[in-house]
Amino acid sequence: MNKRRIGTESEIQAGKFLSDAGYNILENNFYSRFGEIDIIAVKEQFICFIEVKYRKTKTHGDAESAISMLKMKKICRTAEYYLYLNRKYDKYQMRFDVVAINGNDITLYENAFPFVSFN
Repeated sequence: MNKRRIGTESEIQAGKFLSDAGYNILENNFYSRFGEIDIIAVKEQFICFIEVKYRKTKTHGDAESAISMLKMKKICRTAEYYLYLNRKYDKYQMRFDVVAINGNDITLYENAFPFVSFN
């Protein structure tokens, strides 16, 4: 199975997991010139920008530790752009979550990392 297909299947699995956990999914795979966000969702007073990471095994580390500082910066910049385009979410607090899928185990990390700017 190729990486793109595995990624798509992981994001579908994560979306179902998040929906079951009370998240209202707004977007899947939001792309901009700044980067890409796997899932954008609302939960309570938060607009959540969610990165999905999958690892079949922990041979090369676990999924949750696979997000680099550069990736965080790109997600944050893309989140800013999304909010610029969608002013109706201005009243929400911004949060960055991670859904880590390690084999068959799914873990949600709410507020997994803070806002990181390119400055």
